[in-house]
Amino acid sequence: MLSQRAKRNLILCLLLRRRQKYAVRKNYRRFDAHPFFAKRGQFGAFAHVFPDLLKDNVKFFGYLRMTKRVFYKLLELIEPR
Repeated sequence: MLSQRAKRNLILCLLLRRRQKYAVRKNYRRFDAHPFFAKRGQFGAFAHVFPDLLKDNVKFFGYLRMTKRVFYKLLELIEPR
């Protein structure tokens, strides 16, 4: 049977380990900013980034919040005839 002090030390060690585990996970990031978005400042907000958006459906949706199909449908509706 563990003494009161041993139990307290064990609990403190487990809590400390848990805190360290979550601290490492919280600070982990693959990129500070995705390289795709880093080009925005270099080339311009839309005109030069759009060709890269067309290559990647996930980035396209993340940038414009719509699919390519919806984008082109809206473009068709607002284009001059």
